[in-house]
Amino acid sequence: YPADLMEELNRRQRDEDMVTEAAMEFIKEYDSLDMAKVLHIIRYNEENPGIVGYYILFDRYMWENDSTSKAGYREIFHTLYEKQYPDHPFTVRMLDLIASEDIRPGGRYIDFTAPEPDGTEHTLSEEIKGKIAVIDLWASWCGPCRRHSRELIPVYNEYKDRGFTVVGVARETGNTDAMENAIKKDGYPWLNLVEMNDRDRIWQKYGAGNG
Repeated sequence: YPADLMEELNRRQRDEDMVTEAAMEFIKEYDSLDMAKVLHIIRYNEENPGIVGYYILFDRYMWENDSTSKAGYREIFHTLYEKQYPDHPFTVRMLDLIASEDIRPGGRYIDFTAPEPDGTEHTLSEEIKGKIAVIDLWASWCGPCRRHSRELIPVYNEYKDRGFTVVGVARETGNTDAMENAIKKDGYPWLNLVEMNDRDRIWQKYGAGNG
């Protein structure tokens, strides 16, 4: 977009002047209906704690962004479905999603052990101990992921001797051929591990399972 248009757009966002008064009324009505939908789903699950309700709950939780709505879904999950379906795939995924929400930049992370393409195993906590680290989730088949990874290279080179590191985790299937070709082509200079066929659900644990 033209620079002057983007400048005006940014100004309106800062001043909360993006929409008209009529649009604000529409947004309020929409939010009210959206909350009614959430309450209806919660009520349906309380009255029909079966696999259909569980599917609806899981689907809505996966796509929900509102923290209040997610809190209601979490309560239903913990009080009903986690106990009723302890080994169900939905339960495994829900626990992963809930755990991933506690991850914060500069704060908590989820530890794991994964191999390099040659099979050498590495434990994340040992690789990043005492350092500022970026955990780079990427894949040979993911263009945007690789673009962001390439953008990290000059940052890594500038700060690698000052306590900064990157650990890559490539999400691959079948074999590591495409991953190794991507590393060679893009020139990643840091440790790259592989998550083969979602063996340990690393991406899911980090809330990137739909990536």
